[in-house]
Amino acid sequence: MFFLADIIVRIVLSSIMGLICALGSYFLDYCFWPNSIFKNYLPWLSRKVVKHYNITEFELISKLPKESQEQQFIDTASNYFIYKPLGGCAVCMNVYLAFISYFVIYALTWFLIGEPLLEWYYFIPYVLTSSAFLRKLVKATY
Repeated sequence: MFFLADIIVRIVLSSIMGLICALGSYFLDYCFWPNSIFKNYLPWLSRKVVKHYNITEFELISKLPKESQEQQFIDTASNYFIYKPLGGCAVCMNVYLAFISYFVIYALTWFLIGEPLLEWYYFIPYVLTSSAFLRKLVKATY
């Protein structure tokens, strides 16, 4: 009986940590929006991605008027995988942040306490809760 309760408590704990990760990802995504503190990051990233993966497309977009270049670069860069986890897609970025943050938490608790707070396989409810909650947040704001 206590074994089952312990598992349920650990799943709930990893889910709560997933909710916190989703809020952190949402805040980071908010910082990339226009008129926010890192508003220039996505246009810069999109220019770098397009230039790296398709130089001819980069040159064509560079010849457009300055007003339409930024959005055209973002639209073109969204077709490349690397753009999304680096900030182009909040949900994609969240999955990678969740993987990284879970294993950082795992390693830190193992180092500080002597045993991990949650075993490695509890990252599944952590990532799933984080992704599901962030999807609900993003859907509510758009």
